[in-house]
Amino acid sequence: TAQTLQVNATFSGLTSNDTAAHIHCCAPLGTNTGVATTVPAFPGFPLGMTSGTYTSAVFDLTQPTIYNHDAYVQTGNSNFVATGNIFANASSHGLQARAGGLVTNNLFLNDPINWAIEDPKGRSIEKVREIRDEIERRVKELAKNLT
Repeated sequence: TAQTLQVNATFSGLTSNDTAAHIHCCAPLGTNTGVATTVPAFPGFPLGMTSGTYTSAVFDLTQPTIYNHDAYVQTGNSNFVATGNIFANASSHGLQARAGGLVTNNLFLNDPINWAIEDPKGRSIEKVREIRDEIERRVKELAKNLT
């Protein structure tokens, strides 16, 4: 498969200006999930409008630039604390905290796109062991680079 995405959108009749245009992914139908693509909008999307059109570049989904941060805290929140988490720096950074607060004792992984791990569910025990060994190898490599 091509592993690309191009967004072609036309919108009109909004009662107030648009403030965001992104994709939420991936969760079962009818459940909430986070934003998967760049926030607040795709590059060049016409924000602050009640109508418009947009045609994006063709995004290569194997590259990290299209993906969103792991965590985004909107302005207006207070007393935000992020501690003891693992964030993947999928785009510019893994955590965007606009509210202020405390961000401490977190692990930020660079280039998580290369950490795509096969789902072991339903696999043979031999395949599960291969996946386990690959995770172990990557964690050891990460730990070696932390010092």
